[in-house]
Order: sequence, then structure tokens, then C-alpha cells
Amino acid sequence: MATLSINPTMIILARELRGLNQVDVAEKLKVTQGTLSKIEMGLMPINNELLKNLSKILDFPTGFFSREGKTFPPNLYYRKKVRTSKLLQTKDEALMNVHSLNIQTLLKSIDFDRGNIPNFDVEIDGSPITIAKKLRYLWQVPNGPINNLFQLIESKGIIIVLCNFASPDIDGRSMFTERGDIMIFLNSNYPIDRQRYTLAHELFHVIAHLHCSIPETRDIEKEANLFAGEFLIPEDDLRKFIQDPTTIEVLADLKRYYRMSMQSILQKISITKPLTANQQKYLWATIMKLGFKKHEPSELDPPIERPVLLKKMLNIFKNDLNYSDEEMEKLFYIKKQEINSLYNYWDNLSKFKIVA
Repeated sequence: MATLSINPTMIILARELRGLNQVDVAEKLKVTQGTLSKIEMGLMPINNELLKNLSKILDFPTGFFSREGKTFPPNLYYRKKVRTSKLLQTKDEALMNVHSLNIQTLLKSIDFDRGNIPNFDVEIDGSPITIAKKLRYLWQVPNGPINNLFQLIESKGIIIVLCNFASPDIDGRSMFTERGDIMIFLNSNYPIDRQRYTLAHELFHVIAHLHCSIPETRDIEKEANLFAGEFLIPEDDLRKFIQDPTTIEVLADLKRYYRMSMQSILQKISITKPLTANQQKYLWATIMKLGFKKHEPSELDPPIERPVLLKKMLNIFKNDLNYSDEEMEKLFYIKKQEINSLYNYWDNLSKFKIVA
């Protein structure tokens, strides 16, 4: 029976995206796990009949399994405390890698201006708070709140992707393409204030962690949190608004202004102007009692921000390069329904207009 040339990595990627392990797929294929393992390791060829069955089971066109490319782990090194199961984590990693492959495919025909994205080292350039101040100065960000953080980040050529992660514990991740383009993935199920914080948090991993080796003794999650707090809520600006006593009402007003959660603002106030133990205990207890730990009042929600860079790239293929739906399916090696699932604005893409 004829054998076909495939990229074994794509079999693993497709299986993980569907949330299946080797045992699950081997049983459905009616082969041993050892056989599937050898196929995925590139040690055994796959025949046409088995490939068709695999395509049906995983709901991918057969061409997907011949797709060129590699997969890369996102910055999971910086998420040691994630509580999510290994299966869900693997599924979400696969989702990000599929996005990465698609983006790299688009970038073969598209180029765009990239802003100044510097690299920093906290052991040379100062604390994360100092680096946040330096970056705001370098990017000419005025003092005060950043009204559209998505727009600022994407203006530097960083591609933001909203993902419907399987795990509710994953806020976001960052990853590089093979040629070095930066992608930041955000959990689309989170409120905008949390997405903004995560975006700033991931930005620090990009500029201060992913380009160098970090000693395990350093708490890089804390570093990223300190950076995010200062980048979004500058302490020099915040001091003008801190009232004594700090109350839930004060935090609510500051949320409207900074477009950040009351919890992140409280954390920043605690650093900028340390509160007494009793004040902190009271405010955190009130937040818990009012149910604000998970859901802050919707009437305080900041205006929605959305990434547009990837949407513009898709729009160029759809409208300017005149790719049909069928050609987009061939380009990404996935079905139109899958494309629409990944990019839920696909059906409305023809109506999208690029705004200068």
C-alpha cells in the first residue's frame, strides 16, 4: 500500500489541538499506541488509508499533515504555578502553534513597519519599575493612563491574538515566530482590564526575559507584575489621586481613570504609598465580600479594546490579494469552519476597512 510524505509534527499538533492523547487516537485508528508513536516520531511511514482515517478522526484535511513548519513552546517557563491540567495546557499550546503557523504563512506575502522594541536586563538597566519608566519615555507615552494599550503594542509590530483557551487558568502567553516576529496571546474570555494587565505583563517577558538566560532564583512573575503595574499606573501620576483613607469608592474612581481592575490599582497603591496592615486587610476583605475577586461591577468596565494587526493581514489576503475561501483553506491547510472558529470575524472580513 502506498506511503505518503508527511510532517510528523503536524500529526502531534492536530491531535493535541483536539485534546486527544496517543492512546485515544490509536484506539480510533485501530492500531497500537506503539505504531502511532513511531509514526509521530517519524520512524514509520503512514499509508494512504491510515492517513485518511486520521484526517477523519482529527477533522483536518489530509494536506495539513504535510504542512511545513515547526512547533515551539510558548513562555510556559514563566508559568510554573499554572494549575491547569497537562491535557488542557497541551491543547492551548497547540492552539497557539496553529496561530503561529498561520501568521508565518501570512507574513510570507505581507510586511509591516516594526517599532522600537528594546531588550532590557534588570541586573543592568534597573528594577522592573525603572524599566517601565524608561520604556514609556522611549515610546513617548504621556504620563497618566494608556487609553488604548492594544493599539500602542501593535504599533510596534507585536501581533496580539485573542484565544479561546481551554483552560481558564491561562491569562496569556508570548512566542516568537521562526523569523523573530513577536506574538502575544490573550485569553478572550477574560475582561478587558485583565487582558490589558496580561498584555503589559507579557510585554515585560518579551523585552526582559525571553532573550536571555534567567537564574531560577529570580521571581520573574513578580518582576513582570511590577513592570505591568508601573507601565499602566505610573506611580508619579497615581500619587496625585491617592486619598486618605483609600476606600472601595476611591478604587472604583481610579478604575474608571486608569482602565485597570480595582485589585491591580490596590496593589499599586500598596507599593506607591504603603497602607497599614489593617487598611490592606479591610480593603481585600471588602473586595472578597462583594464578590469583586472574580467579577468587578460591569458598570466600571473600561471600553473594549481589540487587536487589529492580524485582522488587517487577513483582510489583505481576502480583499487585496483576492484569495477565495477555498484558497484560504489551502493556504492554512484547514477548513473554512476552522478558520472562522480561530478568527471569529472571518465572515465579516470583507466589511473590514483599514483605518489609517
